[in-house]
Parts: sequence; structure tokens; C-alpha cells
Amino acid sequence: MAMAMIYIYHRSGSFFFLRDRVWRFFDGKQTFDDPRFEKMRKRARELEFFRFEFNIPVKSFSDAERAEKWITQHQLPINDVSLSRSIINWDDFADIRLRTYLTTQNIFTLLRVCVIALFLLTIASTLLIANPFVVMHFKQNGPSFYVAKNQVYLEIGAAPLTLADCSSSEKLAPFITKDFTSNRLDVLCQILLPPFSDGHEGRIADQREISALLTAEIFAGLAFAIRLLAKVKAARRLERQISVRNGCVACAVRRHGIPEYEAKRLLRQHP
Repeated sequence: MAMAMIYIYHRSGSFFFLRDRVWRFFDGKQTFDDPRFEKMRKRARELEFFRFEFNIPVKSFSDAERAEKWITQHQLPINDVSLSRSIINWDDFADIRLRTYLTTQNIFTLLRVCVIALFLLTIASTLLIANPFVVMHFKQNGPSFYVAKNQVYLEIGAAPLTLADCSSSEKLAPFITKDFTSNRLDVLCQILLPPFSDGHEGRIADQREISALLTAEIFAGLAFAIRLLAKVKAARRLERQISVRNGCVACAVRRHGIPEYEAKRLLRQHP
């Protein structure tokens, strides 16, 4: 509920609608008798609705009229304008401009790389949640190994060491390597026995909780990166349209790498 209220306030810039409902709940008067005050009330609600509907931070009717003129003059898709709100400079509605330093090809490429990287990290961290192993290692820079229930893996994908293998030196012989000597294998066999083995499931559960938290954080970053990429992409479409509408075919080609024939086609559509 709190997130919804923050979102509404961010778009509309006010809570007039909420105050109206609270006032009406307590049987407050809904309209002014004085037509001047009633006109002011309606204009305030009209501006609130304009801000919420189009996501444009206007403060007056003159700002709204200038924003509408800018959109109409360049024939801009209103959805792209709404999505690109944070990339458009709204300080002066008489001279609305895009923050073009955020719409360069390098920024766009960097965001795409970030989205791909975060997507791969999300998959990797999700796999860690289902991981039935807990990573352990010997002291003093000893080799790492992976402990599961009643099993120890010296390497991922290798055959596991079990209590049955610990029953004789002959069965342990295939597991002896440069890093895992016979003495270290004896230690691993002890790990498979109580009371050491009783704590493995708790460690695995803790590891899964940490992995789940990490996955949630990475996924939140992925959602943010996708949203930001969508904003930049929408702003680039606006910039291209503005360039073409202003007759600067070379600008559209240079900034966005679109084929010249496509820019000329757009220019013919909007002479």
C-alpha cells in the first residue's frame, strides 16, 4: 500500500484526490459556492490528473500547454514521453530538451551489457539455492571440498567420498591426490561421522538463505536495469523523431546509427 501511494505521489505530485476522499468521509463540503474558488479547485484537480495521466511534472496550465505543444509539434508518442520523464529536462517548459548525454550509444550498450550480466547472475544465484552442497576447505590455504549429506565431493562432477569408501585403505586409494593426501582423507572421513555430520544440513540451510537473499538483490538490480534500459530506449526514439522532424537527417544517422534511407523515409512522412 505504501509503495502504491509513493508511486501515485511521484506521478501526480500531490494528494488532492486523497484529501478529497478524507474530506468527503467526514461529510465535508464538496464544492465552493464562490465560482472563483470552485474554478481554482477544478484547475488544481485538472493539473493533478494531467500529471498522473501523462507523467509530466507541470506546475501550471501554461506549462501543460507548452508540453502539449512540444509533443504535438514533433508528433511524439505520449507513452515514450511518459517513460522518458527522468531523461527529459523539464526545468523550462518553453525550451524542453532531452538530456542527450544519457542517450548516447555507449550508455545504451553499457545498459544492455548490464542487463545480460545481471540476468546470468540471477540464473547462477538461483542454482545456488538448490545447491545441496556446502563449501569447506582445510586451514592454511588447503584445498576446498564440497560436503553434502553423507557425501564429500573433492571436485564438482567427481565421484563422491562416502563412509563405505572410508572402511579400508584400498577403497580410499583412488581418492588420493597431491592436494588430498591420506591424512586429509582421514579428516574427511571424520567429517562424515557424528557429531560433525549433524551440522551439515544446518550449514546447507544457512547457505540457501544467503543465496536466496543474494538472488533477490540481483533480481531487483535486473528489474531496475531493464527499466532504465527501457527509459533510455524510449528517449532515443524521441531524440530520433525530434531530429527527423527538424530536418536533421544526418543527426539521426550519426546519433542512432539508423540507415539513412530510413531517416529519409521518416522525413518524407513528416515533411
